[in-house]
Parts: sequence; structure tokens; C-alpha cells
Amino acid sequence: MEASGDGGRMNMRYLGIVAVSMVAVMLGSAIANAETLVYNQGFETNTDGIIDYGGTVTRVASGSGTLGVTSVSGGYHAEVTLAGVYGNGFYTRNGGYSIVWPGYVRQSILLYIDPAAGAVDDGYFWDPGLTKLDGTPSGTWGRGGGFGVKKTAGDTWSLGAEDDYGGFDWFNNTGFIHTNTTALTITAAGWYKLQTEWLESTDGLWIDQRNKVFNSGGTELWTDMVYGVLATTDNVTQSDIWAGGVRYSWLGSVDGNTMGVLAFDDVQAAVPEPVTMAGVMLGIGSVVTYVRKRRTA
Repeated sequence: MEASGDGGRMNMRYLGIVAVSMVAVMLGSAIANAETLVYNQGFETNTDGIIDYGGTVTRVASGSGTLGVTSVSGGYHAEVTLAGVYGNGFYTRNGGYSIVWPGYVRQSILLYIDPAAGAVDDGYFWDPGLTKLDGTPSGTWGRGGGFGVKKTAGDTWSLGAEDDYGGFDWFNNTGFIHTNTTALTITAAGWYKLQTEWLESTDGLWIDQRNKVFNSGGTELWTDMVYGVLATTDNVTQSDIWAGGVRYSWLGSVDGNTMGVLAFDDVQAAVPEPVTMAGVMLGIGSVVTYVRKRRTA
């Protein structure tokens, strides 16, 4: 039956609004949820992309190695020596440097933290960073930032902003305002996921950093926002550092650390999956078909 009259026009106007809304929801969902892993090392077959930096990285089977830790997933993970020299450990280029800012970057690692291990003031940091766009083919290191992990009591490790807990501070991260200055205290041994996201500010001129900690079951335990860490372009007068894409992440010891070995797993870096025109047209086509069926119903 054909729609007619003012009621029909009202219905078609309503359907048009619904159609636009449906497309917006489809595209918004795709952009928000789809991502491409540019680096994903779970140590099931090798240690490719993990580069020793004053430490020694060893791939071990679940339940074996120096620590005898059960892998969080799969049958393998890795161990790294953390002798007491600042910065020694390992780094990864996350599949290769990128000078293109993709609009979002996520970097993460799983660490096994044992409250009984080490001595008070032992510590290490995990520092992800982005490329700085400076006109060279690969760019150079832009601002980093991430997590510091430190033993603060007999059976307690504290995990928080790296400049407060023994982490990398080469670019004076203490100059940035952290929304959470209370550390997460860890008193139960287990796997913990450290995740850093680089996000554009609402005005599109700055890149903010969001740091999160999850337990092995995926429950969020702690979060900290750091605003205005980098600029998105070179014409922001307050900063001459502007961001490209993924560079690398670095796990290193602090000076005097006596905790010899640390277990880690699932080192990742991800960027948004491009929304293709094919996907856009598929969404629009679905809505158009829906509207046509409604008109002829």
C-alpha cells in the first residue's frame, strides 16, 4: 500500500531521520570498535620484535623458566632480566616506525606482578611513545609516558604514573597534570595488563594519554588521564613536538633494582581499522532498502 497525504510525508520524513541515524550508528560503531594490530607478540612461536636493551629476554613454556609462572594465555610467555641499571630491559618497535598520525594508538603489555618479589624501592617502568614528526623519514622519539611500578612495602607493589613511581622522565612528564595521583596497590600475585591509549582532544589540536590497568580477567582497576601531552600539528604555538604514529615501547629497570627477573606476555600495538567506502556504501544500501520496503508495504 502506497503512503499518501501529510501522514505519508510525515512517515517518510521520520524514516529519513531513522535512516541517517542508522548510518551514523553503524559508522560510529565501526570506528569505535574496529582496530588493526600493527604488533602482537604472544611468544607462542618466537620472540620476534622484542629487542634486548641491557637485559636478556627468554621465551619460556607455561610453568617453566626462572619464575615458573603459568602463562596467562596459550602455552608460552617471556622473561626478562632486570639488573639494577637504569633503563635496562627490552624495547619493541611495534612492527616498524610510522610517521602518520592515525587518530588513535593503543599500546599494552601483560606483566606478572608478585608482591613477595624484590625489596622495597625496587622498580621498573613501561614507557610507550609516539613518533615525532620532524621532517625525517622515520621521525624521532616524541613524548613518551606510561607507568612506573615500585615496591613500596614488604608485600605491596604500587603502580601509577611513571614520573611518580620510578619511570621514564626524560621529557619532564612531571610538567603534565595527571587526573589520578593515587597509585594502585597490588597485594595479590597475578597477571596485570598495562594499557596506554593516545587520543585526540575534542578540538583536534592535542593528543591526550589515557593509562589503564586491568586484571587478568579484564576488569579495569585503575585509570589516569594526562591532557595535552603532544600536539597533532606543527603550528601549535605552545609546543614544537607534534605526533606521528606508533614508535616503540620500552620496559626498563630503575637504578638499584635487585629483582632479577620479570615475566611478561602479549605485547601489542593497535591503530584504528580504516573505514572503507565499501563499508559505508553497504550501510547506506541497507538503509535505503529498508526505506523502500517501508514505502511499498
